[in-house]
Amino acid sequence: MYTFRNGDKRSGDWDSGTLITPFSPTDPSVQRAVQAAQRAAENAFRLPRVDEQVHKAVMAANRAATAARVAAIKAVQNRMDGKFCDTYV
Repeated sequence: MYTFRNGDKRSGDWDSGTLITPFSPTDPSVQRAVQAAQRAAENAFRLPRVDEQVHKAVMAANRAATAARVAAIKAVQNRMDGKFCDTYV
């Protein structure tokens, strides 16, 4: 079912925005479809938001990547300074 801005309603089988087979808005199949859509919308609204959880996970991954880069740089610097060399000069 589609409700236009002027209040007109059209219901039926649609294909890419074109009404193929019109049904009466009072048709039981239309009413069931509308109720199912309303329930789906209500359930979607009740789902927990995961945006914040994803944001926190990305921040933690970025911190871990930064720490790994810093550790790698320090290891290379220490090797260059001879702190990890097996041979003595």
